[in-house]
Amino acid sequence: IKIDTVEIINATFNGAEVFNNPYLRKNGSSTLAVLSDEEYNAGIERINAKIDDDEDHPFQSRIVYKVVYGRKN
Repeated sequence: IKIDTVEIINATFNGAEVFNNPYLRKNGSSTLAVLSDEEYNAGIERINAKIDDDEDHPFQSRIVYKVVYGRKN
């Protein structure tokens, strides 16, 4: 069994442009998809609070895609 990194996506979004990040949508990644609506909305509220404090607040995103594979002889 092997695990390899397929792709790494690094991005910085300033202020409200973070909402243009497709990975921030609830169904945009498996990590967010498993959150309850209440948990997801609480996170969105925290993001909005940061933007209210600093309209150019930088939000950094790092997504690592891996593949797990093996060979049966």
